[in-house]
Amino acid sequence: MLSALYKEKVLIGDLPVSDKEIKEYFKNNVKKGTEFTKEVSLSIEATLRKEKLKEKTAHLRETLRKGQAISVDEKTLNPGKDVKQQDSAVLATVDHDAITWGEVKMLMPASTGTKALKERKEVLEQFIDERIMAKKGLEAGLDRDPVYLARVTEFRKTRLVNIHREQLLKGFTPKDQEVRDYYQKNRDRIIQREGRKVQMIVVKSKNEAEDLKKKIESGKMTIFEAARDYSIDPNVKTTLGEIGWVTQGTGFPDLDKLTFSLKKDRIGGPVESPVGWHLVKVLDIRDALYQDISDKSAWDKTRRILLHEKLDQYTVNLRKEKFSVEVDEDLFNRLIDQEAKTIKQEADKEKSKEQGKEKQK
Repeated sequence: MLSALYKEKVLIGDLPVSDKEIKEYFKNNVKKGTEFTKEVSLSIEATLRKEKLKEKTAHLRETLRKGQAISVDEKTLNPGKDVKQQDSAVLATVDHDAITWGEVKMLMPASTGTKALKERKEVLEQFIDERIMAKKGLEAGLDRDPVYLARVTEFRKTRLVNIHREQLLKGFTPKDQEVRDYYQKNRDRIIQREGRKVQMIVVKSKNEAEDLKKKIESGKMTIFEAARDYSIDPNVKTTLGEIGWVTQGTGFPDLDKLTFSLKKDRIGGPVESPVGWHLVKVLDIRDALYQDISDKSAWDKTRRILLHEKLDQYTVNLRKEKFSVEVDEDLFNRLIDQEAKTIKQEADKEKSKEQGKEKQK
């Protein structure tokens, strides 16, 4: 947090863009005849700010490390040494301050080969940069900055909550029979049923459907063309018959039976439903999952859901029995409305910027 704040406030700082720079950019880069509107001005300002940020960040490492005595032992970065590497092994020093394997090992990529060494070196270099920025942030007094203090407070809260959750979960560990019973009781919401990604044509008559199927299978037209030109689905102009993923047991019975009997890329039907006659093509198949509690993935998922349910119930009981919680509904709703307005304003700004970019083109 301290290193990020130092980078934000000291190394990068504000990146002002003057009206003169905006007008100069407009004169030299924007197509003649384009009106200089507020939207165009905002777009140019954003572009110039990005260019300045790119230029400034390119020299950050050089600026940051000026006057720092840095030593890196690249031999310690060899992935082949990971197993035997002691946490106390020194990978680098920054002004005699050691950076050890124990501090960075969780950040290191697990890949091997020459590319891995390069990736690991860059990870270490970034860690060195952050160490220097944190040190300089302390020297600059940023540890007393209100933004930093607020971030630390929030981090402490989050960390305490996570530690408490971990301790609670240990106490909530269910017995094996409890997991089995929970699975049987809640199987329908735990399992993932087989899914099919489907493309479909719906027409008014069986004869029309059969005629279209023959034309598609003979190559006289594609299923996309048939859907576009003949399907009575009101959304077909935008979907071309692709309706996405469907789950077994959720559609009209005859249509469901056809859909889940087809092989991939085969066209089936026609079959009738209350809305018309259907031709169906299966584009992709997603296998059913978690069908048997003896399967490790099903067991793990069931146990995880059960634990979270116990934790949720603990929280509910905590609020009922130990803490009196009152919510100011009026204030809450006002804040929600305010947040919605802010989001809309930001969206409008982004839209204006995009429109400005289009006009530049």
